[in-house]
Amino acid sequence: MNAQKPIRSVKDFVECLVLDNISRLPCNNDAQSLARQSRQGRRTPRRLKAKNLFKRNVRSEANRLNLFNQYLINSSVNELWYFHLTPAQRDQFIDLARRANDINETYFPPRVRLNNSEIIDRIARITTIQITEDSSNNNFYNGTTFSERSNFETLLPTGWSFDPSSLY
Repeated sequence: MNAQKPIRSVKDFVECLVLDNISRLPCNNDAQSLARQSRQGRRTPRRLKAKNLFKRNVRSEANRLNLFNQYLINSSVNELWYFHLTPAQRDQFIDLARRANDINETYFPPRVRLNNSEIIDRIARITTIQITEDSSNNNFYNGTTFSERSNFETLLPTGWSFDPSSLY
């Protein structure tokens, strides 16, 4: 029985990988299944990215090798993506992610962002005073009015006092 060499670097990890396993497309290159997986248990589907699909494969290989160092796994994803996959393989991952995202957009069209600035502007222009029985409700509905006096003490809560000589 051979003892497995300990994996301490990206280089060690890459040497132990089965490259066919990490370059295999998820869901056997079936965009429909991949789109369904990304929608599962969600109100809106997660936007798929090619590199993240590839990262799934690298993680499964890391699990096979009993490697759980996330820093090492993440570092090796970049190394493998840029230096060990061919441009054609990268393009296959990119195309699969694009097709699955297109399928999900037909199920969940992108939401239109509501522009309510005009409504807020109209609300700000309301000048009708709301009549209430309670002063706290009055302050809530009509805004707080401060005393006509222009000194600093009118801004302090009740019971506080300010002595300017204490500053010197």
